[in-house]
Amino acid sequence: MWNDVNQISRSREWDAKHGGKGIVINGWVLHEDGAEREVNPMGVFCEPSPDPVKRAKAIVLYREVLLRRVTQEFVDAKHMLEAPAQRNLKEHIRTPEPPNLEQAVAELKQLRARVAEAQASLDEARDAVIAAKPQHVVEQEQRAAENRVKNEAYLAELAKIKV
Repeated sequence: MWNDVNQISRSREWDAKHGGKGIVINGWVLHEDGAEREVNPMGVFCEPSPDPVKRAKAIVLYREVLLRRVTQEFVDAKHMLEAPAQRNLKEHIRTPEPPNLEQAVAELKQLRARVAEAQASLDEARDAVIAAKPQHVVEQEQRAAENRVKNEAYLAELAKIKV
């Protein structure tokens, strides 16, 4: 019989098997390898899809969320570093000295590097989605894009004709 301790242990083992803690989105924990599980340790555990396109798309979703979170972390840190100096500027009589600039710049550069790394990782994952698509799907998408351009041009020409 399963108890809470066994289920929590099972969740931890699952997370370790699939690359670590994962990212929580809408009640699901997504892992970088495309695996997912419900946040509830008694819930569903799903291995990465055997379909390479679906698996690649799951990895893209994980990396998109990771990029958004790292970017927000950068924005929040920058705001927190700017706030004391902005507050200091409001002091008209005795303006305090600004915080340590070198430390602030180093922290932002480190966070910016994490954002760049997350963006590169996302770009790589998007390339993997394209590479995983069967050739006939790639050809269909190319034809659809070409047809979209032709339809837009068609409508633009018709729009030029006025009464």
